[in-house]
Amino acid sequence: MAQRQLSRHVPTRITIEEILADASASKAFDKLCAHGADRKVLATLVQVTVLAREFRKFDPLFVSGFGRETLNKFPTTIREVATKIESVFKNPYLEPQPLPDSNFQSLPGKLRAYANKLEATIKQYRQSLKTSPRFFDMQVVLRRKLLHYVAKTTGQPHYAWVASVLSGAPMLGTSEPVVDPSTLRKLYANRRRAKRSQAKYKQDFLAVYPRRVLPHLDGSL
Repeated sequence: MAQRQLSRHVPTRITIEEILADASASKAFDKLCAHGADRKVLATLVQVTVLAREFRKFDPLFVSGFGRETLNKFPTTIREVATKIESVFKNPYLEPQPLPDSNFQSLPGKLRAYANKLEATIKQYRQSLKTSPRFFDMQVVLRRKLLHYVAKTTGQPHYAWVASVLSGAPMLGTSEPVVDPSTLRKLYANRRRAKRSQAKYKQDFLAVYPRRVLPHLDGSL
């Protein structure tokens, strides 16, 4: 129950200004840029890495007022409603007055198309959650991505500076913002072993946080 309540409050955006309001974070960020990191790219990677702290609390199948079983059956319910609407259409006395730019006759077909898409999406998430219990734990993946970018542009991962930047972020939900450099060092050391899963996690991440939520991330992960 607690996990579902937290799922409602996963933040969708945090600005780099909020993160760099911390003096130590701002200083470390400037050092990384001075050593070769692009300010705009680095800001984007820092933002999404901070945001990912809350992903382990995210339930992609949470819908307010729905139990899990009710949600699983909802596409069937929508199809049943579409069939009932078609039955109503057969009674000429109940035919609704047309509205501007409306086509009620197409409604059952559109409902069935939506039900098919919803059903496929639900099945995909259910299967992914079964095979990958840490399906939405993007924190590790994105920290590695950030460290890789820093190492590529500055010549070193600069664990202490990256840790200072990430630790400057404000609290999100119940997460602990302080990041230890030794944790980052261990993550980066294991990057080759984790490389195969990164493409899959990137796809899952963008599926949950679509372009309308984080438009500035296109092409940056």
